[in-house]
Amino acid sequence: MLNSGEVPGMYTPEEKDKVCSDIRDWVIQKGGNPTKVRVGTQMWETIREVVTVEIPGKQQRRNGVWA
Repeated sequence: MLNSGEVPGMYTPEEKDKVCSDIRDWVIQKGGNPTKVRVGTQMWETIREVVTVEIPGKQQRRNGVWA
């Protein structure tokens, strides 16, 4: 799940359709193929590039901040 960037069941089919529709022009501008599958793939590739997930291990919390 963390490797793929996609959380199963995060979006309903209707929500996926809306997201794909909203970013379709952006995918075309990047030179991508605007098919539904390619738009979804481009979205997840971009999420993996820009989102960082950090899971705290044995860190301690000091003054409300993980240290």
